Amino acid sequence: MAQKKFLFSISFALDLAETEVKCTSAKHSKRVAYICLKMSNLIGLDDKEKFDLCSYSLLHDNGLIESYCNFSNEYEKDEAENYFNMVNFSEHCIIGENNIKDFPFLTKQENVILYHHENFDGSGLFGKKADEIPLFSQLISFADILDTDFDLTNICYEKKEQITDFVIKNEGKLFSSNIVNAYKKLSDSFLF
Repeated sequence: MAQKKFLFSISFALDLAETEVKCTSAKHSKRVAYICLKMSNLIGLDDKEKFDLCSYSLLHDNGLIESYCNFSNEYEKDEAENYFNMVNFSEHCIIGENNIKDFPFLTKQENVILYHHENFDGSGLFGKKADEIPLFSQLISFADILDTDFDLTNICYEKKEQITDFVIKNEGKLFSSNIVNAYKKLSDSFLF
């Protein structure tokens, strides 16, 4: 119970900071965690794995603020934002992975935060592809992309169709067939 309270508290702080740095909408990490949880039910993760996946989801951008501050201290504001967004966005993954190394997760997972911006075809930040990307990272990447690109604060029928078209179009590129098939099942339900 204490771990849950800690995660929710830290996720509030991370969300507030992330809206400033990354211009995401409020409660971004909670939506990422929600989508990951719903997808994990369809993929067949056990309860401990689901708890850890939600924990990783809430913490997925925990290195973002430190990484952004590193650049803000070196460059003028506009230069820092451009450099951070275009050149070294990967630093937040490295910092974030290091920040959670002693977190008491229930299952053994490796490099989830480090590889949460990898694409299935190897075109991500670190060039990992297919099974080189941990399943948790693939799920977080999927949910993160959907919420960032489509602003899931308000879903309407037209937006749902756009999302489905985007997901199907990016099968084998951004997403695995396993992720796409789980999404199709989820999108057919009232829960999405």
